[in-house]
Amino acid sequence: MAVVMLVNGMKVKDMVRDALAELDVSCLQQGRVIYLANISGMPKMISKFMAVPRMRELNYPVWLDYTGSVVQTFPARKGEVTLLTVDSERAISAVDYVASGEELRAKLMPECGALDPEQGS
Repeated sequence: MAVVMLVNGMKVKDMVRDALAELDVSCLQQGRVIYLANISGMPKMISKFMAVPRMRELNYPVWLDYTGSVVQTFPARKGEVTLLTVDSERAISAVDYVASGEELRAKLMPECGALDPEQGS
């Protein structure tokens, strides 16, 4: 099973960043959770010279949708993270919408676990 987080917008991105700061991000490194960010609304110069270089410095992978064509094929709600649960047959078995960092941490905890305080982020 895997969880795909569809992130669309700066406010939602900040919520995800804050939630992941308290989780063991090895779940992203190992592909149990996939972070897919829609950056199609971002000016190209900003994405090329600021946003993408900063994302490369993160300690977890972020998949980028430069055109919005991937993210738009999935259900979404403004100001919320869409969580798609993908089963072992690679079919979407559940769709959840998350509007708060606390709720997102709770939803990701089974896949990620809490951050070990001695490891840091």
